[in-house]
Amino acid sequence: MKPHPLILPALAVALVLGCQDTPENNKAKKEIKEASDATVQALKAQKDEYKKQFQADLDKLDITLKEYKEKASKAMDDAKVKMNKQIEVLQDQRDKAHAKLKDMGGDTKEAWAEFKKGLDKAKDDLKDAFDKAKKSFD
Repeated sequence: MKPHPLILPALAVALVLGCQDTPENNKAKKEIKEASDATVQALKAQKDEYKKQFQADLDKLDITLKEYKEKASKAMDDAKVKMNKQIEVLQDQRDKAHAKLKDMGGDTKEAWAEFKKGLDKAKDDLKDAFDKAKKSFD
């Protein structure tokens, strides 16, 4: 079925009239831009706060890792080898979590939520690994 011949011209007229620089249109454009800017700023603040907290968590784990390295340096034979292997695994996981943090992807709210979900999982996995290793170092 073909559209009525007057539909396309009517749409063109509506589009032209809707895009004119009227005071109402300019006000609406300004309000939309302000709302968009506020959303971008709120997302940036959220990302910055999350990054700060994540880095603080990594710093705490770095202190623990340093303690583990000191204990491993004083261990003997097989215990030392086992501890150093665990330290290597922990250091690798820590480096991966830090690399993810540096990426800080997600310019939209949805992309940020998905990225944060992955980063939270990396942090949880890292904490679990440290908790399991703690048994060997206590």
